[in-house]
Amino acid sequence: MKRGIIASPAKMQRQSYNGVAVSSNITIQDLYYYILYYDKVVLPTNGMIHYAIPHEEMLISENIVSRPRVNFHSWSTSSQVNLFLESQKIVANDLIKNEKDVDWILHQIGEELILGDKNVKEFNSLKVEINECLPVPTQETSIEDIIDFKRRRQSELDELHETLDSFYFEIINSPDKDFQSKKSLLKLKKVLENVNQVSNEKFSLSSKYNLVTELNFGNLITGLTSGVTLGFMTNPQIIPLTSIIGAALSFVSIKANKTISVEEAKEKIKLSYLANAKKDKII
Repeated sequence: MKRGIIASPAKMQRQSYNGVAVSSNITIQDLYYYILYYDKVVLPTNGMIHYAIPHEEMLISENIVSRPRVNFHSWSTSSQVNLFLESQKIVANDLIKNEKDVDWILHQIGEELILGDKNVKEFNSLKVEINECLPVPTQETSIEDIIDFKRRRQSELDELHETLDSFYFEIINSPDKDFQSKKSLLKLKKVLENVNQVSNEKFSLSSKYNLVTELNFGNLITGLTSGVTLGFMTNPQIIPLTSIIGAALSFVSIKANKTISVEEAKEKIKLSYLANAKKDKII
């Protein structure tokens, strides 16, 4: 199955007065991250404000990125952020509902998933963070080299997603906290090591991206499972990955959480992705 993301072309930031604002466009490195690690990249736009992305015309013509437009009847300067949030949610609901042959997931770049208060559903979740795990070339790299690498190394990238999905499935179905010895984690370490190795062989300068995935615990918060969840709330599990992928602070963290996503995500295991880059470049 193809892996697809519905992401925003803008980064959101929560303000001190409890509001939300657009902080910036996504960077070219963020775009490289999306292109490298996902089969289908959807960045909704709207009829009021269009945030262009680097190499937009070429990426659309090559079917690497799509930019569906959501039209709104009215707009004010105070609702700019809502245009991006609502566009992302509308397109996400539509794709998850109608394109079942793709594993569609909401995605944002930043420290926190921000979707606003409207047209969202609250979920019990397990928050799985894999810290400093995914290498992404810096903006000095050409878009042609990114696309070429993606095509040549598609098998390694597919294996990464299959291994991540197996790991997530095992967490949801066997939340006994003894993950350190599980086969899926051991395989994940190996696959991450391989992805980092082939990336380092091709690109001389890159950054490591963190990946946070919210897993849907649904209505399983009862009986034995509620006890397991309480354990994760009080004692989140942290599993070091340092020796495997060469990052000093690399680890897997698993903890109970409450999160939001779109209504159509209610039957999915993965509710959302969140990613951000470590600021230091790796040579």
